[in-house]
Amino acid sequence: MSDTNTVERLLARLPEDERDAPVPLLKAGRVVDKLVGTDPAGATLHRWAHKKAPRLEVLRVGNARYVTARLLAEFFVANGRTTAVPPKRRRKAS
Repeated sequence: MSDTNTVERLLARLPEDERDAPVPLLKAGRVVDKLVGTDPAGATLHRWAHKKAPRLEVLRVGNARYVTARLLAEFFVANGRTTAVPPKRRRKAS
């Protein structure tokens, strides 16, 4: 499946009016939850935008950073992650 089809498949999980609407970066966790099923913390979104390669592309308006669902979907496809990754569980010591 091509990357474009994968991005469109992820975007199909959202209403059309939310796909290209700018969302403040620190509030984008709700959009991520709808796309891949996990709600990352604001620090995680910030790290994706600044340190991870490939980086999450953000829109800058003054000092504010915004992201769209389409940019998030492209980021997840580029990183090979299109579903939620369950958290690792620690085993209880017996």
